[in-house]
Amino acid sequence: MRWGTIIGGDRPRLVLHPMLLTSAYVLNLGLSNEVELTYLARPLLVAIAGALALTMIGWAAFRNRWDGALAATAATLLILSLVPLLLFWTFLDTTLGQSVATVVVAAGLIGGLGGVSMMMLSAIRRGRPVPRPPAGLLNVFAVVLVAIICLPHVPAGLRDVLGAKASSDETPEVRLRGGAAPPDIVLIMLDGYPRADVLERRLRIDNGPFRRALRDRGFDVGESSRSNYNFTSTTLASMFQMNYLEDTPAIQPLIGTDGAYRKALRDAAADSPGIRILRAAGYDIITAPSGWLHASIAAAADQVLDHGEITNVERKLLELTWLMDAVDVVWPAAMTHSQRNRIVRAFDDLETFAGAQRNSPAFFFAHIPAPHLPLVLDAEGEARSLPSRAFEAPPTAMTPAEYGVAWSEELTYVNRRVLEVVDALQSAPNPPVIVVMSDHGYGLEAHPEDTQTHFANLFAAYTPGANSLLADTPTPLNLLPILFNRYLGTDLSLSPDRYFIAPGDDHPLLLTEVSDPERIPSQR
Repeated sequence: MRWGTIIGGDRPRLVLHPMLLTSAYVLNLGLSNEVELTYLARPLLVAIAGALALTMIGWAAFRNRWDGALAATAATLLILSLVPLLLFWTFLDTTLGQSVATVVVAAGLIGGLGGVSMMMLSAIRRGRPVPRPPAGLLNVFAVVLVAIICLPHVPAGLRDVLGAKASSDETPEVRLRGGAAPPDIVLIMLDGYPRADVLERRLRIDNGPFRRALRDRGFDVGESSRSNYNFTSTTLASMFQMNYLEDTPAIQPLIGTDGAYRKALRDAAADSPGIRILRAAGYDIITAPSGWLHASIAAAADQVLDHGEITNVERKLLELTWLMDAVDVVWPAAMTHSQRNRIVRAFDDLETFAGAQRNSPAFFFAHIPAPHLPLVLDAEGEARSLPSRAFEAPPTAMTPAEYGVAWSEELTYVNRRVLEVVDALQSAPNPPVIVVMSDHGYGLEAHPEDTQTHFANLFAAYTPGANSLLADTPTPLNLLPILFNRYLGTDLSLSPDRYFIAPGDDHPLLLTEVSDPERIPSQR
């Protein structure tokens, strides 16, 4: 049988275009956002299954697979039409005004639907087949589209397969004290958790009870803690590189250029001297990821504690289609419920870790997406009601008082769970090193000159056998060198504290150095 009759011609044996078109949509968004292929598997399978289901429904309705697949493709294009329609409407509204644009759109819809209807009726009256594009042509178009999307990413994929490195393979010497096994290290990163004085100044929240509770448990709690960068991806890359990004070979050429650089920064964190030192010291690496795929060390982990919650890329895939509105109709709290589960289960995993027996020391990096916006938890840890399309949008519907209450309630839950985890970890026969910190400060409504808000982060540390080791509250970049020097016998130098601000997480390397990270505008 010739290949052309399998996918080509008017009536090919295989009708693949609905599945290929949905795959093209997923691949285009995923690859353009530099998502690891393993995290595209689920949305790809769901998209293909959905397109296949539409095809089977169409086949049953039209009693042939070619028309059924055509109906499935038409339905798919309708589902994906949200963004093109919004862009077209914005163009018309901007150039013609709302009234004229409405008339143009209505005339276009009436004319288009009327023309198609008349053509179909004319063919039926004359006893001729209704004109339709050949199924084989649609197959070929879809194959070419997938190829166009995938081919530009092949060189980068080959570099990954061949083992291209984000940094050198050199690993500092590890000298364990007295041959004893090093302690477990638990790093709890609470995304976007502001320092206490910023919480008070910006949100009128007194976080004193939580800080006192940590001190009562033997923690050093930072009074003037700061992050080196104002976004998660740059903080993680510099923290695990233990170096400023401008001094990181894989990142240095990108500094000052415009781009999201999600893969470069993710690789800089996962393929880093910090990870290699932990490996050399015999650590198992465990991570509970935040669900934002560009800020993760999952590629370096021996165990990834992910319970299947929706990722930021999957939310984006839905958001750009009418499916997000369908989700809101069927389950209005779907997005917040998934995010709530991710937060709650990360704390549950930490408590399970505290009671587990291990043959090797472990480094547990729990990246918890709270209290970072959106605020999805009440004080009891239950999911708030939040429309799916408002999930990642600023909470404009809230009054300032309501917004402060929402912050206070989520912090009430997060603080309680942190203390429960700390109690469980400290009750172990050999308590681990515990660091509770955030990657950056408070980001919403931050005045450009209010650098304190951007950089002032939460920091608290419990260092058994080395009281006050982190009492000077190091920046994230110097955290691991101090811990490794004390517990793993390395001789890593510390870097002078510097601070860099970027205009947005889609432009993380357009960095400007800040000389005064504690600046507060007088009008604030």
